[in-house]
Amino acid sequence: MTVMEIGAYGVVALFVLVALYIPLAFAMIAVGIIAFALQTSWQPALTFLATEPSQVLGSMDLTSVPLFLMMGAFVNVSGFSKDLYAAAAALLGHRRGGMSYATIGGSAAFGAICGSSPATTDSTTSTTCLRRTCIAKAPPSTGAPSCASWSTGSATAPRW
Repeated sequence: MTVMEIGAYGVVALFVLVALYIPLAFAMIAVGIIAFALQTSWQPALTFLATEPSQVLGSMDLTSVPLFLMMGAFVNVSGFSKDLYAAAAALLGHRRGGMSYATIGGSAAFGAICGSSPATTDSTTSTTCLRRTCIAKAPPSTGAPSCASWSTGSATAPRW
């Protein structure tokens, strides 16, 4: 069996497992280990399955992500993200499209403080999108994609 055939069967198997409501992580693990075993043999695949999770969970890079998310939750619960949005709305809200500018400004301010895209997205969407629906009387689905895209971009933009 060629590598392309293994890959094609793996994608089909992944879709079948997801359609059967197998959790995505377990479906990807099963398909990946079986595809790896078909390319090499079962001994290296099972060794990889035994050692890789402990190496990934022991990575110092991945321990910072939950801490950034926790910091974003603390800032959101304390009301500081609402204050950032209110300050941006006071500065930019009187212009045409001011609510969008305030959303971008609040997201940029939070992104400059936090530095984490997931935490900024979580805080910004839960704060500004609720205010957009309250102030503009817009349906909740209209503001959520724009809030999420603005907040992700603000945290990854370079700070000079």
